[in-house]
Amino acid sequence: MGTGVKKEPVILKSGRKVTVAKKNYSSKGLVQSGVISSRDYEMDNRATIAVSMAIKKAKVLGKPIAKYDRVTGMTYLEYIDGRREIIE
Repeated sequence: MGTGVKKEPVILKSGRKVTVAKKNYSSKGLVQSGVISSRDYEMDNRATIAVSMAIKKAKVLGKPIAKYDRVTGMTYLEYIDGRREIIE
């Protein structure tokens, strides 16, 4: 496998093997190194834009946003006023 990809693939319950990128590798870097196709890169960009738009819409509507803190490992809801509610 190319750089930026974990050595062992993840095997799903269906038996399908999925290659996982290492942390801090962008899809742009992976497509340039030939690890993913340009179609995968385009799909990744579209998914990123869709998530960004969904978050913006939720903020406009005053809905809380679910977030994950990697440092503490906690999942929480962040409200428009900045208040956080831990999800257990």
